[in-house]
Amino acid sequence: MAKSEQTFYEILKLNKDATAAQVSDGFRRLVREHHPDRFKDPVEKSEAESFLKDVTEAYNTLSKQGLREEYDKSL
Repeated sequence: MAKSEQTFYEILKLNKDATAAQVSDGFRRLVREHHPDRFKDPVEKSEAESFLKDVTEAYNTLSKQGLREEYDKSL
């Protein structure tokens, strides 16, 4: 799980009953908003990289049905 205290649904800003399309859309939206290449300041760039690691982990889990079911059981 991501190092933050948020659930993967909270990281992607989704409801627990989100569809696969909503998971993908949420992931793409956050990547566009927080992509490290958008920031010139090294601190902001580093924060964006860290955030995107959490976003990617959340997406990789919630976008695969079997992993999502296991994750949901662990909540």
